[in-house]
Amino acid sequence: MSFDYKLLGRKIKEARESLLIEKDEIAKYLRCSVEEYEKIESGELNSIDGDTIIIISQVLEMDFR
Repeated sequence: MSFDYKLLGRKIKEARESLLIEKDEIAKYLRCSVEEYEKIESGELNSIDGDTIIIISQVLEMDFR
């Protein structure tokens, strides 16, 4: 069974936009470029480590289970 990174990215993007948080702010917390963060939101990455998901969850105050 494969993980749906596009669905996760869509949920992250919707949460970020609802909180009016800019991409560069989350990228700063992740210590990555905006371009790398955009790959998470678009589902282009086929692997995201748990720490990254935890940081995004904390910034967006959401649980992505």
